[in-house]
Amino acid sequence: MGPAAANHKPWLIPKKSKLFLEQSIRERENAIPMHVLFQQDLNRLRLMAARTLLDVHVKSDNSVGTGSMEHVRLSAEVEGLGPVFRMTLIIENKSPDKAVIDLSILFHVHTMYYKVSQPFIKVPLLSPGSKLEFPTKVEEVFEDSINPDAIFRPVTGGGTERSLIKVLLLKEGKQTPVLAATVQMPPTDPMMLPFEKIEAVTVQYLLRPRSLSTPRSHKPANMSLEENFKTVADKVRNWKTKPSDDENLALYSLYKQAVFGDVNISEPSGIVEKAKFKAWTKRKGMSQDDARTQYIEMAEKLQSKYA
Repeated sequence: MGPAAANHKPWLIPKKSKLFLEQSIRERENAIPMHVLFQQDLNRLRLMAARTLLDVHVKSDNSVGTGSMEHVRLSAEVEGLGPVFRMTLIIENKSPDKAVIDLSILFHVHTMYYKVSQPFIKVPLLSPGSKLEFPTKVEEVFEDSINPDAIFRPVTGGGTERSLIKVLLLKEGKQTPVLAATVQMPPTDPMMLPFEKIEAVTVQYLLRPRSLSTPRSHKPANMSLEENFKTVADKVRNWKTKPSDDENLALYSLYKQAVFGDVNISEPSGIVEKAKFKAWTKRKGMSQDDARTQYIEMAEKLQSKYA
């Protein structure tokens, strides 16, 4: 016991600092409120995850193909957060006694928006009552200047046309497709894109107003306020120089108020989105006509500076 005790080295435990003691006391005194707050945040996170999962499921529930071959069913399922998705095409032969041969699948897609790993797929013999699945990779393509409408289309309602992919079921000897399905592709999660691209391009672009104006002196006498607003909005995007962040936020908030009225979405996350949301919220109660008028006036003042 003597030699063992002599060779024993005490543990190197750091001394308890004043900060550590104060924090321990606060945790003991506020244990219940802290636990309740933790549970609320945890439940909120679970709810957000469930809603996101449901949203992804709903957006991947695409239309079933229709056409002349009633006993053949064509459907599609889309999985993934992007920009690379897994699309599974499902072909089912509902006939109890007839097989189907000489079928092929063709993707009709704009190559500026999506790349399909297998744009043409030959379908083997489809026996009665059988079902075949054809998974393929679909990648959303982004240019150097990312259009935020393509990413946030569920919120903005923009960029919907570019999100459509047509799937055609062809049969040898027929000049027209026997079945066709339109697939609504879900938007790519911004967090799946390179951070540098999001930071350098999206921040710069999202703060831009979607509109620009013409001086009032050029407004036709018979042009309505709404028409003048749209004309001005179309020209803002052609400014050669980017306005300051404050000017961008002011134009953005007036534009949103003019088009949608009072803010109708919950506060988003992210520095840029929060700034835009707060700017729009400050316009609450302003009529859409007043917002259009102020937008035009502000754009006219900035026209000579940035056009």
